[in-house]
Amino acid sequence: SEVEGVLQEHLADEKKLLRFLKARNFRVDRAAEMYLKHLRWREEWGVDDILFRDFPERDQLLEYYPQGYHMCDKQGRPIYIQYLGGINVHKVLSIATEETVIKLFIQEYEKFLHLKLPACSEASGRLIETSLNIMDVSGISLKVLTKESQRILKAVTGFTQDNYPEMMGNMIIINAPYIFKVIYNIIKPMLSPRTQSKITVLGTRYLDKLLEYVDAECIPEKIGGTSKYTIFDDIGPWSEFAPSITTGEQL
Repeated sequence: SEVEGVLQEHLADEKKLLRFLKARNFRVDRAAEMYLKHLRWREEWGVDDILFRDFPERDQLLEYYPQGYHMCDKQGRPIYIQYLGGINVHKVLSIATEETVIKLFIQEYEKFLHLKLPACSEASGRLIETSLNIMDVSGISLKVLTKESQRILKAVTGFTQDNYPEMMGNMIIINAPYIFKVIYNIIKPMLSPRTQSKITVLGTRYLDKLLEYVDAECIPEKIGGTSKYTIFDDIGPWSEFAPSITTGEQL
């Protein structure tokens, strides 16, 4: 069958296949269906060629959609931080199409998978396969939930769950005001039950909980740590590879 043929062809990538199996509770038929869809998605979006593609809009987009990686947690996992209250979707879409925004997110996931995780695994001396995600929602309002932003959020959440399953270890949402509960209730149905179980929502008294996962020197000053680097500096074990990344020598 098509399924058996494709799975035999990809058996060498056991770690990847295992993620898809976990995402479908080890039901082989459902995991195989998910994996076949993933392969078709990669072809449709040109994912195999996206890792080193240059996006001129990238730096400006980060200004209006602030997110990035910053060091590692106590388990050696890369820390991914988003400042959701700083998003300005109107400005994002004034400099890039929705398709470009989605492709930039795909590129970030490919960098995470092929560059950041291997670097963190080497640095910690053991296999690192997931991230710690921190989402700061201070300053967020219902204005963030425009039709366009919901469409982009749904697209990004969708391709993430469908094509990069089981890669988020934990997510800690911090500085959550009351209004965030309203927003989260809109986002929640987009998330699988497994993803929902990994999410902790906290108000302004979050630092003690955060310090259970991360040393203070690995948390940016902006959210209560002592690191003077920011998410835009992209600091971590992977940054040692920066000089050769553009040439593709690491792959």
